[in-house]
Amino acid sequence: MFIKPFPKGLGRKFLVFLLNLCLPFALLSCGGGGGGSSTTAGGSSSVSQTKTYVGAASQGDFATFTFNGTHLTYSLSGTVFGNKSGTLKLYPVKDANGNVIKPFYYADVNGAKVYMMFAGNVGVAQILLGNETTYVVGLSKVASLNPEDFADKTYTLFTSIKEEGQTNPQWDIWKLEINGNGTWRLIDIDTGNVEGTGTWEVSGDHIVAKDDNGNSVANFVVKPGDFAVGIVVDFVDGSGFAIGLEQKPLTAERVSGTFHMFTHHLNHSDDDCFEEVVVSGTTDTMHDLWCVNSDNYYSSGRETLALNKTCDGTSVNGIICVTTAENEKIEVFADAQDGYYFVTRDADDEEGLIYTVGGLVTE
Repeated sequence: MFIKPFPKGLGRKFLVFLLNLCLPFALLSCGGGGGGSSTTAGGSSSVSQTKTYVGAASQGDFATFTFNGTHLTYSLSGTVFGNKSGTLKLYPVKDANGNVIKPFYYADVNGAKVYMMFAGNVGVAQILLGNETTYVVGLSKVASLNPEDFADKTYTLFTSIKEEGQTNPQWDIWKLEINGNGTWRLIDIDTGNVEGTGTWEVSGDHIVAKDDNGNSVANFVVKPGDFAVGIVVDFVDGSGFAIGLEQKPLTAERVSGTFHMFTHHLNHSDDDCFEEVVVSGTTDTMHDLWCVNSDNYYSSGRETLALNKTCDGTSVNGIICVTTAENEKIEVFADAQDGYYFVTRDADDEEGLIYTVGGLVTE
């Protein structure tokens, strides 16, 4: 295993990732296929550029996706699903008035609708494999990785890992160092204790991480940006995934922008929604654009942002603690320049984790 079982239960209830539009896909496990809605309608996409994303399953499977505006072609490989591939015909999601809601899509698979979002360099999708739905997230594919673009940097990781005997994945926050000498270190962000070490090597469009015994334990997918490097981690043992961002100090100007996002409830996909969040300096507002269940539409009041710190007060560059209108505390990664937006948070044991992934609105 890449990291040892969570030695401590963090008191944080929520985990939010804000990452750039320039990120590839990481696959997250989901339950159920999701219901339909009268607010979706067929039609052609206005997107003409083909985009390929690379990422990992929450269970640990590696994934590659290509979106060409009308179809999604995917390929998965790993210990959970084995080798799977396929193509889905996509349709844009529309509101009740028939207006296309960019950049959201759906596919009809054997009568069940699955949903997805392609916001520039950030992609999220559900894929139905037999009776199981998989939720995918990822970063834009980098054809040739240059170590100087990602090495000798420190990253903050939000991990989602399901240990043996657990019903739902658990999340936590870690610091990852990818060093220029070909080594990596995983560090507890609260205690500073080193919890994992090993070596790394570039393998095509990703990085293979090995432990000190030479065993492959993870795949790192990185996407250099104008401001910061985004990262997705595929745990090859099938225990889960992580997503994160290079640690760099944030400013109010750096995080300001309008993001679109896809929120998925792990055990209740009929509660899934597409949303918009507008960040302006140290405040933001959020509202739903479309939900599978129209009864779930929500609009927040004004939320406040504390930059470069966790919600327990620890100073960490690149993290934001958001205080919601309901006085909930949510930790966030934000980078409007590169366009990242990712969210994961705990709910109750029945509902499990809630994942939100998004990208910057550019049009």
